[in-house]
Amino acid sequence: MRTALALLLAALAAGCTDRPRAPALTADAVYSDDKAGLRFAVPDGWLMGMRAVAPPGRLDKPAQLVRFQSPAADRAADLELIAIDLPEAEDLGKYLAGHQTGGKSWTAAGQPKPVTANGEPAARYEYTSGGGLRREVTAFRRGERVYLFLTTFGATDTASRDQVRQAVESAVWK
Repeated sequence: MRTALALLLAALAAGCTDRPRAPALTADAVYSDDKAGLRFAVPDGWLMGMRAVAPPGRLDKPAQLVRFQSPAADRAADLELIAIDLPEAEDLGKYLAGHQTGGKSWTAAGQPKPVTANGEPAARYEYTSGGGLRREVTAFRRGERVYLFLTTFGATDTASRDQVRQAVESAVWK
């Protein structure tokens, strides 16, 4: 009886903590972040690998908010949403060139392309890397806060690229 009571008290104490927790991972067809005021359709069947809430205050370092992965075994593709605060006058292309992620060296493949998602302007930056990979970064400015939809996919994997582009185009800002 004492052992059962001790286990019950330990379980209750473990559930009562002030430590921050990551939001639950879901298989929802729509990603929604009320704090960011954003929602978008997740590519069909893609799996959420991580989710976080941006810390309060200014984001001087990139904060990864969510990451999805393609379920296709033959296509190693992913989609990340990253937030950072940058002065409105800062050139995003220069920022991205100086702050590459993923342990690879990326080379810009042309000039940024203007795109829109439900009437909201954005810019798409395209990159190549040795090893047959491509990367696209679609950047939305919301004042000083910049949201980066970053996807990495095989150079011939147009299906994953198109799925991510559809997800980005579905973005709705509040």
